[in-house]
Amino acid sequence: MQISYAEISDTLNLEVVGALASAKAIIPRMLDNKKGTIIFSSATAAFRGSGTNPLYSIGKFGLRGLSQSLAKAYSAKGLHVAHVRLDCTLDVPDIRDWMGDTFKIEETSNVDDVAQSYWWLHQQPGSAWSNELELRPYSENWTF
Repeated sequence: MQISYAEISDTLNLEVVGALASAKAIIPRMLDNKKGTIIFSSATAAFRGSGTNPLYSIGKFGLRGLSQSLAKAYSAKGLHVAHVRLDCTLDVPDIRDWMGDTFKIEETSNVDDVAQSYWWLHQQPGSAWSNELELRPYSENWTF
């Protein structure tokens, strides 16, 4: 496998260190308020390795581990931390342009629907928090 130390360092800085920095910036205020929600967006790569794109998978594994660790450290203090696996292509103008004639709306997720799912996650009562959520369009051909 051809991965340089610089590439893996860049990946971990982007996926894990960046997420940690963001969390550390908001957690103190949330603790003061005894409530708050942190949602990390991710992908199936957080659950399995890849022989063709290992850096992506390594970064998402790290992000999921950070999310779980923060959830375990702070849930009893009122902070809801969740990892959302987006197994979808989002229906946004850049994707439509990039895909051109191959774009099929039924194979994408509507961003308003995705946002509604995030809002639902945020509004969950503390007695029934989800720490993992998977979103995909009904038409997706599951890969496992």
